[in-house]
Amino acid sequence: EMVKFLLERIAPVHIDSEAISALVKLLNKSIEGTADDDEEGVTPDTAIRSGLELLKVLSFTHPTAFHSAETYESLLQCLKMEDDKVAEAAIQIFRNTGQKIETELQQIRSTLIPILHQKAKRGTPHQAKQAVHCIHAIFNNKEVQLAQIFEPLSHSLNADVPEQLITPLVSLGHIAMLAPDQFASPMKSIVANFIVKDLLMNDRSVGNKNGKLWTADEEVSPEVLAKVHAIKLLVRWLLGMKNNQSKSANSTLRLLSAMLVSEGDLTEQKKISKSDMSRLRLAAGAAIMKLAQEQCYHEIITPEQFQLCGLVINDECYQVRQIFAQKLHVALVKLLLPLEYLAVFALCAKDPVKERRAHARQCLLKNISVRREYIKQNPVTQEKLISLLPEYVVPYMIHLLAHDPDFTKPHEYEQLKDIKECLWFMLEVLMTKNENNSHAFLRKMVENIKQTKD
Repeated sequence: EMVKFLLERIAPVHIDSEAISALVKLLNKSIEGTADDDEEGVTPDTAIRSGLELLKVLSFTHPTAFHSAETYESLLQCLKMEDDKVAEAAIQIFRNTGQKIETELQQIRSTLIPILHQKAKRGTPHQAKQAVHCIHAIFNNKEVQLAQIFEPLSHSLNADVPEQLITPLVSLGHIAMLAPDQFASPMKSIVANFIVKDLLMNDRSVGNKNGKLWTADEEVSPEVLAKVHAIKLLVRWLLGMKNNQSKSANSTLRLLSAMLVSEGDLTEQKKISKSDMSRLRLAAGAAIMKLAQEQCYHEIITPEQFQLCGLVINDECYQVRQIFAQKLHVALVKLLLPLEYLAVFALCAKDPVKERRAHARQCLLKNISVRREYIKQNPVTQEKLISLLPEYVVPYMIHLLAHDPDFTKPHEYEQLKDIKECLWFMLEVLMTKNENNSHAFLRKMVENIKQTKD
């Protein structure tokens, strides 16, 4: 604790323009091959990557210390390197620190712009995302620049060459999110005619029939990878709009629900492999969860769509359950998701893998303590309390379990036992402490629920 305190006190003193400049000079030596990296026991590539990662962290905390032509010249050199991670980190540093490049460093500006355009059109997906955000963050004429990227990419979309689709889909999605009004009309056309009709509703290739439920990232077929990024584009487009006047969100949610109902095989032509179906189920579930974080879309998600999304946590594929649970936990801990999504963790009581059940229990403990702590620290209205108090998750949990597709015979012992396990999985964590007489409150709530009809 003492060391941390001292570091916090001295950081503003010893991280300044000179310190950044010294770090950049060391980085330059590694780039030029004149550093003593090998003697230090690291390769030049590792030294460059590690140096840039350090600079990237500092660019968040000390952005003004980077503002010099010398520093930016070195970062431009990094952008031209073949190492994808190095270029990606350099773009992010420009994004975090380059607010004055436009007015004070014209030479850097004129060199940087074409590189960012190239990365947005033909870089890796991560580089494309950072390049679009960088242009949006540091240039005054961003509308013109984004249009110069949007136009050629929107006209070059071709579903027959899926491996060339990923970067354009990422760039177009982020442009639509950052400048929704500017590209409203062309985006609607791209979504309806290309994303949905041409890409998602067609299976051009036949998947591997080895029966595996999951394969490594590099083994996912280009077509399915393009479909996953198409789903992400739909979400970014809607998150940019932040309204449902055109009813686009309703049709998107219906499409995502159909993806889950068909277990990932939207066309139901049985061309797609089991592992690719798993990827698409995960993408659809994560997309509904992402849209639920925006109030205007949360309001139109139907109970059936909520149930379909929640059931992804019981997916037959271990990796789908694992990744979905982690995404759910992160969004809940940041208080980005409505309270009913906490109920989804109750379904984890049925997970056949002990580690998954243990992870879900830890997620519940953490989320409940975060919510209780938030209520203690912040005065909240009664209306807000209903969306924060963890005990209010119980009605949502009961609703979710009552509509569980595995619960078909209300009088069958095994099914009732599963329901009991799920209920207790949540209640045990909620009742660990009897805070504010919560046990009596829970009992009264359950008695009230017994008197209601679904």
